[in-house]
Amino acid sequence: MHSVKSLRALKATGLILAAVVLGLMTVQGSYALWNAAVPSNAGTVQSADFNIVVNGENMSTMGKPLLQDFGYLKPGSPVTRKITVSNLSNATSGMKVQPILNFLPGDLGQLILKHGFEDKGICQYDGFGTISQGDQQVLCIEVQLPTEADRTQLGQKVNIPISLTVAQVAPGTK
Repeated sequence: MHSVKSLRALKATGLILAAVVLGLMTVQGSYALWNAAVPSNAGTVQSADFNIVVNGENMSTMGKPLLQDFGYLKPGSPVTRKITVSNLSNATSGMKVQPILNFLPGDLGQLILKHGFEDKGICQYDGFGTISQGDQQVLCIEVQLPTEADRTQLGQKVNIPISLTVAQVAPGTK
């Protein structure tokens, strides 16, 4: 009888040992006797302010049309309007933006549109480059009726829908 009790005790000890080993294998973490935790201060993430100013007004809050009037267009006589665009963004990467002019011919599909930056007071109609962070550029927009314009449409008021947007360009772009 004595051997049956010791066999039961041996089985019970083996079962407890197996449970402990199985428990240690399923629980992930540290087997250290002493653990310590130290809190760390959270970092701060700040996004950049995409601040573009057009003719002295923040582009995101402009309430009036960009170009209200080109006056009377005469065939062969261009009309130019200038717009000052400032890149006042506060990104740490030296963010550049590129103006994009959207032009729909509206009622007169014959209109000719040229655009570019002003350089030393003279409009250079070779498209828009980029505006560096902290800089400003004067944009020139020229609208013209060709000399061979349809005479039946002359003297009529025409809506010329032109909109300006800016896009952030990849670093290293000129």
